[in-house]
Amino acid sequence: MYYSYLNISDFLNPITNSKDPINAPKNKGGFKIQYEPSDKPYSFSLNFRHVDGFKWSSGIYFGQINSYNIFDLHADYEINDNLSAMLTLNNMLDHMHTEIQGGPQLGRVIMFRLQAKF
Repeated sequence: MYYSYLNISDFLNPITNSKDPINAPKNKGGFKIQYEPSDKPYSFSLNFRHVDGFKWSSGIYFGQINSYNIFDLHADYEINDNLSAMLTLNNMLDHMHTEIQGGPQLGRVIMFRLQAKF
C-alpha cells in the first residue's frame, strides 16, 4: 500500500513572476493484493491506483488532468526452471484517462511475455 500527499498546488515562477502548477496531484495512492502459493508454479496480483485531478502546465500544453482510478491484473506461470510466461492487463476496466497534457488518452493495455533463463 502506498499514499502520497502534497500540500501545495503551485509555485512562484521566478522568470514570469506568476504562479505555475506543480503538475502533480494533491493525493495519490494505491495497493496490491498478491496470491503466490509456494507449492504452485503460478501467481496472480491485482493492483489499484488512484490519482486526484490536478492542473497541468508545460510549454504549450496546459489544462486539467482529471482524477482516475485504475485496476491492473498480473499473472505469472513458471513453465519449467528456465521458462516463464507472464500476462499483464494494465487498466483492465478500460477507463480512458489522460496522465499528461498533450499526451494520448490511455485505455486498456494487454501484454504477454515469455522469459527464458540461460
